[in-house]
Parts: sequence; structure tokens; C-alpha cells
Amino acid sequence: MFISSTEGFGDDPFIRKGTVLEYTLSASNKWIYHRNLDPSIPILYEDHILSDKYLYGTSISVYSDYTAVGAYWECNGTPCSSGAVHIFFKGEILQYIIPLYEQSSTDRFGFSVSITYNTLVVGAPGFDGDIGSVYVYYKDLNSGFFLFKKRLRPPIFDIGVKNFGWSVVTSIYGSIIVGAPFSFSSRGIVYHYLSLFEK
Repeated sequence: MFISSTEGFGDDPFIRKGTVLEYTLSASNKWIYHRNLDPSIPILYEDHILSDKYLYGTSISVYSDYTAVGAYWECNGTPCSSGAVHIFFKGEILQYIIPLYEQSSTDRFGFSVSITYNTLVVGAPGFDGDIGSVYVYYKDLNSGFFLFKKRLRPPIFDIGVKNFGWSVVTSIYGSIIVGAPFSFSSRGIVYHYLSLFEK
């Protein structure tokens, strides 16, 4: 079991770096603290000092031995709030991912994440003035790393879509579900993509 707190790492209520805790179920059926999943690299602010606001742990997805942790307000030498995702394998850091496309201070990459053994999906609902975007990664079987495959955007004829990527879910078969709850005067919409493998 994993528990996150975006207010972690310090007693100052204005410090919002975040933390993720892992618990395991004991033989006596009790949840026992096991370890922290710490951010994988130092987080840099725009002037290259340690940021006090990156909301690590905003989103978490777990599949088998893989854990993906989103930090949508993270700075990485690019505009703050562009975001990042940390990938762990058996509790050890495996990979650090930032968006490949144009980055702005409001992208919120990592606001939502979903991972399986071969697919990683990351939502960036603030991209392009809150229209939103979703990034899809497939695991390379040789290196074990998740490599960028494609970016999903709302269909061009769906005018009124807002915050596409607010929520994401993927399956081991490659299908993807993307939520955009504030679309069409907050009535919301959900998109279902069938398997994107080999496309």
C-alpha cells in the first residue's frame, strides 16, 4: 500500500514538496511502514535553487513491482509547474520523465498517471491553456525504460474540451481512458482509446 502527502518534507505549511510512504501487510494482517519513495533527483527552481513547491505524490499508480509518482508542479530546469513523473521498480528509482513537447508553467504534467508492466500514461491537463494533453510511453524490453510513443490531444472537432488528461487509466492490453471533467460547461467527457500498440 502507498500513501502520499503533497504537504510532506517539513513542518512549514507553505512547503509543499510532498512524500510517498510504502506499507506492507504483515503476517498478523497489519499494515507496517516499509520505506519512503523519495524523489529521484534534486528539484530545481527557475533560478536553480531547491524548489519548495513541487507536489510530489499528487498522483500514484502501481502495477506489480512498478510505481509511478507524479509531481505536477515540479521544476526541472524548465518552467515551474511543467511537471515530472518518477518511476520506481521494487522501490528503487528507475527513471525520471519530463514532457518532450513545449513546456509552460501551467502544463501540470504528472497531474494524473497510470502504469502497467508495458505502458505508462501521463496526463498534463493544463497544456495549451487548459485544453490538456496526454503522453503515452511504452516499455523498451531491452533497457526496461519507458520510452515516449505518442501524445494524445482532444479531437479537433470537440470544441469546448477542457483539462483533457485530468484523469487517466490504462490496461495491460493497451487501451486508455482519459477524463476531461470540466469540458462543455463542466458537464465533462470521457475518451476511450483502444490499443495503441504498433500504431
